[in-house]
Amino acid sequence: ILFVDIDHVELYNDTYGHQTGDDTLATVARCISENIRRPGDSAARYGGEEFVIVLPHTDAAGALAVAEAIRKAVARLGIEHAPAALGHVTVSIGAATWQGQVADTVASVIRAADEALYSAKAGGRNKTFGTILV
Repeated sequence: ILFVDIDHVELYNDTYGHQTGDDTLATVARCISENIRRPGDSAARYGGEEFVIVLPHTDAAGALAVAEAIRKAVARLGIEHAPAALGHVTVSIGAATWQGQVADTVASVIRAADEALYSAKAGGRNKTFGTILV
């Protein structure tokens, strides 16, 4: 599972307005969809500016590769975000890979992905961070 969060979205909305923010959410959603290619992979909006991506039968290295591809693709969009450190819209991504033993519920995997996302944000944003539940 990947959790994708648009960095500094509140500042973006305050600067450019909520309609532009909604348009940017849609653009990021399309970018995410373009970067998940396998038939079983799926993405959905998960709260305000967050997205969840389910990558069945994907190991940790594969999940982080998809996360990095998405992070870089969003940055390449070049959507202006003047108040942000890099001057354009970026995302932070947390990944959790479940190998079926310790994590016995979907909720524990979601919690691990959410914690990984916050680690990516704490690491400076525009980052990916992964964790493995064995």
